[in-house]
Amino acid sequence: PTPSPAEGGGAAVGAEDEDEEEERGFHSYGRTRYWDTRYAKDATVFDWYQRYGGGIRDVVRREVARDMSILELGCGVSRFGQDMVDDGYERYTAVDVSKVAIEAMRKRSAAIDFRRANVLALPFPDETFDVAI
Repeated sequence: PTPSPAEGGGAAVGAEDEDEEEERGFHSYGRTRYWDTRYAKDATVFDWYQRYGGGIRDVVRREVARDMSILELGCGVSRFGQDMVDDGYERYTAVDVSKVAIEAMRKRSAAIDFRRANVLALPFPDETFDVAI
């Protein structure tokens, strides 16, 4: 069965369709299975955009107060959140659709509240967070 959007699923697409897309060279970035498989193969720390200290830190420090509640969307296996916590941001929650990524990240940092969630169906009430990254 296909998981609901809240469980990390998306549109109902059969496994055959996903396999066909992959055979034709398409990456199924929107599919939970893609991310779980990727992180099961390699859960090494990887920052998709850039490291926190690589220029983003200055913008965050200017725009985000250290007492604000922060939600990181699609954390994967990035060190970004831990770098922010190390910089004094203590109210930090990170979500990802991949169960494998969330399990790996929970082992790396107890300072961050890691949750498995689909960003299209977040399990938080409105206005829970001051900032989304």
